[in-house]
Amino acid sequence: MLVESYTATWCSQCPAVNVALDSLATKFGQTADFVSHHINDNMNNKWAPMSVDSLPLVVLNRETRVTKAADLNAAITAAVASAPKGVALSWRNLEFNQSKKQVTGVLQLTAQDAWVTQGLRFGVMLREQGVRGLGAGWDQKVDFQLTKDSQSVFFGKNKTLVGYPHQRVIWSVFGGKAGTVSSTGASILLSGDKLDIPFTLSIPDTMLSVGIPTSADFGPTGAICSRFKPADLSVVGFVASDFGAGISESIHLGDYSAPILASVAQPLWDMKNGLDRLNAQQRLNL
Repeated sequence: MLVESYTATWCSQCPAVNVALDSLATKFGQTADFVSHHINDNMNNKWAPMSVDSLPLVVLNRETRVTKAADLNAAITAAVASAPKGVALSWRNLEFNQSKKQVTGVLQLTAQDAWVTQGLRFGVMLREQGVRGLGAGWDQKVDFQLTKDSQSVFFGKNKTLVGYPHQRVIWSVFGGKAGTVSSTGASILLSGDKLDIPFTLSIPDTMLSVGIPTSADFGPTGAICSRFKPADLSVVGFVASDFGAGISESIHLGDYSAPILASVAQPLWDMKNGLDRLNAQQRLNL
């Protein structure tokens, strides 16, 4: 199953939820994949599939919303137990090309039930662990006594992000917010049939900035490529189903999410599933 948290660097309540998710990610292992979408901050993710007006929020398989850290364990346990088993996902020809700053590969679906191909949506997310340091935002400690001027960019902020790691951060997504529909393969997938979804992810050169001056010392000064911690990069693939999503005005406006059927994750530093090659030229920094 897929666990997506909505967070922000300025959110004073989000660290508690993030700590809980760190523990749950270890507990559930391969049965659940955890990602974090930053919204409305210096790490803003334009690919976040839902429009959220309050933080923190955790969404399970893009269906169940959880707003309290204390409820996460029971909610994820129940969701894992009832997760649909109609499809399975795996990686093929996964390649991390450092010189091109690209990740390419094939997300392969194996049907366990019969499916209409045009009703399936596929996506692959680029995820990073341990995002920290100057240029990534704030340390999430809101201190209104330090900055009382509501017109200041420092209002409600304490200091720039130093030491607090943001985990599971999504930087790029293949397939858009809700996933892409396959243009190949049979119209009907029977049990045992396979469907290949080729994808390309570009590693961003700079962090995204929304409403925060880039010239200030807390602006986006680093990125994945400049920090370049390939051991902290991974990909998370998912397949969703439009079946049962319904047709409404909100769907045509783009504000909907197809329920997740399955997800799969793979670290880029340790690729063993159908790997073609890995660009071996890399500097060693101590």
